[in-house]
This record gives sequence, C-alpha cells and structure tokens, in this order.
Amino acid sequence: MELVEIAFARSRLYSLLAKCFKYPSGSPWDYMSRPDEEDFKRVEKLGALLGLPNLAKNFRRLVEMMDLMPSAKEKLEYSRLFAAARFGEGPCPLNEEAYVERKEGVKSVGNAYREFGLEFSEDFKDSPDHIAAELEFMHILAYYEAVSRRANIKEDVHRYVEAQDRFLKNHLAKWVSKFRKLVEENSRSFFYQLAAKMVDEFVSRDSIFISSILGE
Repeated sequence: MELVEIAFARSRLYSLLAKCFKYPSGSPWDYMSRPDEEDFKRVEKLGALLGLPNLAKNFRRLVEMMDLMPSAKEKLEYSRLFAAARFGEGPCPLNEEAYVERKEGVKSVGNAYREFGLEFSEDFKDSPDHIAAELEFMHILAYYEAVSRRANIKEDVHRYVEAQDRFLKNHLAKWVSKFRKLVEENSRSFFYQLAAKMVDEFVSRDSIFISSILGE
C-alpha cells in the first residue's frame, strides 16, 4: 500500500469518525459523500498495516448505521451523553479540556488550526477542542499530505506529516482513551460505543505510524 493511498484512507477514516460525534440533525451524507467500495478496500489495507484487523469491518458497520440516521433514539442519546456535558451535567464531555490539564488550554488547539489558515464558520457553536473538530483537523492534514505526495512536493509532505505527529501527541492521543472509557461506561448506544472504540484504537496506532514515517 503506497503512502499516498494510506494518507487518503486515513483522511477518510478521520472524516467519518468526526461526523460520528456531531449532533445527528440530518443525513450524515448531506455534507460528505458516502464511503464506496474503494474506501472500504483502502481501510481494510490500512487496518492490516496498523495491526487493526477489525478496522474495515467496524468502518463498514458505522457506515451502515449512519445510513439510518438521524433517528430519535440517537438524538436523545447524543443529548443525554454529550450535549448536557457542556453544562456540567452529562457524563461524557466531548472537549479535550475536560480530560487534560494544560496552561494554554483551548488556545493551543486554536493555534494549531490557524497555523494552516483554518478558521471556524460563524455557525460553529462548539469549542475548538471538540472531538469532532480535532478529528476533522486530522482529516484535513492527512488529505493534504496525500495531495502533496501525489504531486511529489516533499517539503509540503514533511510539513503535513510533522503537523499530524505533533497534533496527535499533544492533543488527541492524550485524552481519547479516557473519553472512550466514559462512553463505554455510560452509553446505551452501540453506535457511540463503537465509534469511541474506533477513535481510541485508531489514534493510538496512527500516532505510532506517523512517528515512524516522519523521518523518511
């Protein structure tokens, strides 16, 4: 599996996982294309590479469950688990600062986005350290890594790989295991349990993988 193909597969997976933790107000495919068989094949190869043999199967299961969304059941569960946590009442906060103590707090996450010219739209109501925003950022970095590899622009490849390595180590990898534990302990939804499990396992293995190719 070539590094271009790996980067595209990683980007696609990060994008889907980000969508899982946004409020299910409409069809998941309104703002992103539904994964096709080529995506499934890429994720299967990615799983083999990262030592995650169930990655492709779980990816497909998430897609199939997302086909049925939005449902009243998942809306209620999202509100119970996550939305109320914004006000200190729900069991599973979606924001990094609830899990990691750091002096710079949310500012550090925002600075990482701005380094690549990214700003939130006016209708984005959540904090920059929301798990969906952090996963979406990884999707963007991996996508542009793939584009740069395809164009053979080595300086850009290094820039995007280094940014992914730094962001995973400084942010996502520091807290998604704690988040997964809370979801598994508190959620009645197999969908959210599976999504949290996939985020934790993928981020852990992907962080190791990105570090391994950083010097190439």
